[in-house]
Amino acid sequence: MSEIEEHLKDEERDFWISDPERVMLLEILACVSVVLRNGKLYFNRPGPENNEKYAAFCDEIARRFANMPVEKEQ
Repeated sequence: MSEIEEHLKDEERDFWISDPERVMLLEILACVSVVLRNGKLYFNRPGPENNEKYAAFCDEIARRFANMPVEKEQ
């Protein structure tokens, strides 16, 4: 289990990721969004309306990571 997954299981704790990890996450989310829109992947059931819902969600989360303030690593 990854460190991020461990932290997400505990709702009371904040978690920290490095800037390269943040960039990697937003790139993964953006790629998933594109693949969903192209119909090459689907969640729950195939169909453009279902894929658009999940693609929009991936875009929104990717934008949040892209606009996240970045602090210097110590």
